[in-house]
Amino acid sequence: MRFSFEDIVLDFAQSIGDVFAVTWWFFVPIILFLVFLATWLFYVRKKNLESIKWVLLRITPPKEVQKTPKAMEQVFAAFNSTYSFGAKFRDKYFGGNQEGWGSFELVGDASGVHFYIRVVEGARNLIESSIYAQYPNAEIEVVDDYVEDLPEVLPNDNYDLFGTEFVLARDSAYPFRTYVSFEEEARGIEEEKLDTVAVMMETMSRLKEGERIWLQILVRPTNSDWKKKSEAVRDDLMGRGGEESASFVALSKGEREVLAGIDDKAAKIGFECVIRFVFIDNKDHFSRDHIAAVMGAFQHMNTMNLNSFMPNLDTMTITRGIFRDIFKKRRIYNKKRSIYNTYRSRIFPGYIGSSSDKFSIFNIEELATLYHFPSISVGAPNITSVDFKKGAPPSNLPTE
Repeated sequence: MRFSFEDIVLDFAQSIGDVFAVTWWFFVPIILFLVFLATWLFYVRKKNLESIKWVLLRITPPKEVQKTPKAMEQVFAAFNSTYSFGAKFRDKYFGGNQEGWGSFELVGDASGVHFYIRVVEGARNLIESSIYAQYPNAEIEVVDDYVEDLPEVLPNDNYDLFGTEFVLARDSAYPFRTYVSFEEEARGIEEEKLDTVAVMMETMSRLKEGERIWLQILVRPTNSDWKKKSEAVRDDLMGRGGEESASFVALSKGEREVLAGIDDKAAKIGFECVIRFVFIDNKDHFSRDHIAAVMGAFQHMNTMNLNSFMPNLDTMTITRGIFRDIFKKRRIYNKKRSIYNTYRSRIFPGYIGSSSDKFSIFNIEELATLYHFPSISVGAPNITSVDFKKGAPPSNLPTE
């Protein structure tokens, strides 16, 4: 007896129908509940996000910064105190509460390079105090959001853009090359070659009228689970838990450096992070030179044996794959709209309106490598800085 392919498909469909006819009363309520839960969480989280009051701080660093990025580590360490240790059941499922985050931003345009920090209003004093503690001569002011200087919808007839998010290429247990490594490897060399933001500052200082580089580092406090995962990665490399355990002495120099790097990273406070980059220019003379420069600025922090930065291709404003030429213009336009909207809203990956759910773990040393005020020897001429600290009037100044 021979069966055709059509007979097999029909028999299979009949079997599925018979099973569903008997068990629908069990599965349908579960499916409906999951749909309701997803819809409810979307609603309450959206309401919660709309209720958050944000404040954008513009930090003008001192003219001469003689401190290393170690000082900025203390600022990030202070920000970790905003961690809520997880939302309670009622707050999470009825209030829509989620772990808060902040945005540390570098912005370049024809007027110069600017430093911004965006946090919830309740964390403003914390951030200001921690910055003043490390940089007493810095100036901090609340400003209007610079993203409002451009239309709400881009690209348009006048402006075009390129954008992407950056994440780590390997597991977050592996660190990328930090300022500490640069200092250790380049002792005796001119100081500007040690500053990890020098390339970015130089690129932003060269921007012409209409050109903009926006770079934001979204930072969200988290628990210590990532450290346990890092320890598991280290133990796996050492062979612990198996029949044989590798001796540290027997390992090669490179293997020991990897293990030491994992341990050193896990020893410091870590955050869930993502880097978001957007370049905007007039459509009639859009240049990709600055895009390549920004991408290259991350390359010198990459290492072959530890970790490196890579663009999140889900967010990068290109098409890829065997179907990359199908509806190419429309797909690229949609990705540009998406990365521009998520930058403007500073939405963390996985939240409502985000274009991706990927993020990495950076510790405070890594964050300070990416975001700090450049040292006095950085040659970029167009960095906004404070020549003299504004002082308060004398207490005995006559008022009449």
